[in-house]
Amino acid sequence: PTGPGARALPARCLHGHCIFRGVASVSTRPVHLSSPEANPSLTQGAFSRCYKLTDMSTSAVFALKVVPRARRLPSRGKVSSSSREIALHSRLRHHNIVAFHGHFADRDHVYMVLEYCSRQSLAHVLKARQTLTEPEVRYYLRGVIGGLRYLHQRRIVHRDLKLSNLFLKKKMEVKIESGRP
Repeated sequence: PTGPGARALPARCLHGHCIFRGVASVSTRPVHLSSPEANPSLTQGAFSRCYKLTDMSTSAVFALKVVPRARRLPSRGKVSSSSREIALHSRLRHHNIVAFHGHFADRDHVYMVLEYCSRQSLAHVLKARQTLTEPEVRYYLRGVIGGLRYLHQRRIVHRDLKLSNLFLKKKMEVKIESGRP
């Protein structure tokens, strides 16, 4: 890692999923993540924070969702919400759903590597602009409806659909963050 506040991340995989295709279960591949002091999180939800992550060998940019592990282990037979989210998100492939690239964990956190949406969320856009035009709303709704149709065909209900979970790519394509199952 280079630059002030940069640090290397652990790259242990869970359940055989790897962060980068073609990389062994334990990766020593360098990535760059600025410390929160040097580079504040892209977004912060009630249960996680999201940071911009750059693969130093390919310059590929991702979003890194960091979820604290539960203070206590789930009861016997119960699966943690992070495990459910990973299992669900790893099966989703649609142009209006934020892509899942893999995950890894350490003792305190679960890290999910997701598609980077450079224009942030519709909540950010609305806050900055105060209003959207009717054609813009129609355009975004087409993408949201396409993503929801895909989820509903797979018998998945989003449960947390809001502007802060609708992200925009560079060319303003809308992406639904799958959120908590």
